[in-house]
Amino acid sequence: MPCANTEPLDNYEASDKIYGKYARKGREVLDRARGEGKLRNDGFDFVLVDGRHRDACLKEALNHNMVRSDYGLLLLDNAERMYYRAPDEIPAHWLIVSYVNAVDETTLWMSCPD
Repeated sequence: MPCANTEPLDNYEASDKIYGKYARKGREVLDRARGEGKLRNDGFDFVLVDGRHRDACLKEALNHNMVRSDYGLLLLDNAERMYYRAPDEIPAHWLIVSYVNAVDETTLWMSCPD
């Protein structure tokens, strides 16, 4: 889906009008896998968030249990960007590792049971 605006918007609701369908695509895939019986656990083993509108995609993954609750992995590319707010919603008890180089940062979380 081509998008004219590539910068994040300050207002999540306004950005949802532009990128909402794009951000919800992962949920559609998950719901289809659950409906077809192809998913044996409560979420995906691995979710990679990269590309357009990462913040909304990360929120979708967190708010709709896309990441398996026991030791699922969630990776956010370009995590160094200061305007991402969704990482604040990741449970504090999840393990976190960040890979940083001179250009960017990639952050990986592992969901852990409470």
